[in-house]
Amino acid sequence: MIIPLVLYYGEDHWEARLNFRDLFDSPLDILSFISDFQYLLWDASGYKDEEIKGEVMLRVVLLLLKHIFQEDLRDRLPGILGLLRDLAEKRTGLEYIETILKYIVNAAPTITYEDLKGVVDEVLADKVLR
Repeated sequence: MIIPLVLYYGEDHWEARLNFRDLFDSPLDILSFISDFQYLLWDASGYKDEEIKGEVMLRVVLLLLKHIFQEDLRDRLPGILGLLRDLAEKRTGLEYIETILKYIVNAAPTITYEDLKGVVDEVLADKVLR
């Protein structure tokens, strides 16, 4: 069984319909070749931060996806990265943290390397730099 899921974290709310075939504006003779199914949608903009639950890594990733394009990401980073403190003591945790930091540097238009370094020093330095 395959359950299609769309994780959406754009700057605006998701506007498209939830039926896959409806996403295409195709001639009638081609429509029969396009699968017709509904997909589940998780639109990050529709959730408050407190409503995002789950394991630490899942919460960190979903919160980053939700806020990555927002102006206030710098203010939110200490809380988001603070969730990683316990993972920093494990080797795989450090690999996760490295991946997340690379994503932030490359994807967040409002965060500079210096911003990110400041937050890491503030929130994770005692765990990572032992």
